[in-house]
Amino acid sequence: MTNLQATAQKWAKKNASPDTTDVVQAYITENPNYEYDWMYKVVSDRTSNKAWWDLRGKFDKENVLEEYLESPRADWSEAKMAAYNKSLSGKIFIPQPFAILRNAYEVQSGFGVTRYMLIEVAVALICLLLFKWLAGRIATGQPPKGKIWNLLESFVAFVRNGVVVPAMGEHDADKYMPFFWTLFMFVLGCNLMGMIPWVGAPTSVLATVGGLASMVFLIGTTAIVRNAFRRLNTEDSPACLKRDVGCKTKSCPHAANVLVMMRCITNKHGRQKRENVCLQKSHKQL
Repeated sequence: MTNLQATAQKWAKKNASPDTTDVVQAYITENPNYEYDWMYKVVSDRTSNKAWWDLRGKFDKENVLEEYLESPRADWSEAKMAAYNKSLSGKIFIPQPFAILRNAYEVQSGFGVTRYMLIEVAVALICLLLFKWLAGRIATGQPPKGKIWNLLESFVAFVRNGVVVPAMGEHDADKYMPFFWTLFMFVLGCNLMGMIPWVGAPTSVLATVGGLASMVFLIGTTAIVRNAFRRLNTEDSPACLKRDVGCKTKSCPHAANVLVMMRCITNKHGRQKRENVCLQKSHKQL
């Protein structure tokens, strides 16, 4: 029903008249569909909707299947069995040891294993084997030999020199390189899986890209904050800025550290030049 409403809203923006009150019904009228029409009538009527949810709750119980198998209705004819097998021909069902299925496509309860989950595990194992093999070759100290070794090292050089160093600087590049190298190879592997017929790319799912983006955001934010706090007590920190801010916030030394940290973050690129201009202006005002 949610998908139907979303589709009807998109259709209404381009085709429905301004005085249309029920965009879903207007969409079904313009695009006849027996299933949508039946579903919308059931949901719109309170009595039918309540009866539908009561019936659905009854059939969601685990003993419904056992009762059905014991009843005469479970004796299917050969023609019905042949039609059912034809509709399932070519489909592979994933075992669900941690979930109870409502049907072939929905999970009723528990943790359901999807096709994309298995693909992600396969890609992760392939990356692990490649990393282990590459680490063993590099540990020997010999120059790269062979196509696979040179290919993997070219990926490493590209990620480090073309992505990580320009974004984070030379100082922190090697520290966070394992994470970004793993992320790069995992996303690449998932995308390449989409080129195999009937497999699909896990990166086409919002949950996958959302999880990876959240990891990058958390790690990036943590790295910025840790780097700023580290600079407070190093020679790289603007000592004069710390002294000036500390003079103005003697009653709250923690506020001075926060201000200096914010200043360090904003001055990461070309910080020294902008810092000198800012301090000159502040001294003139004082």
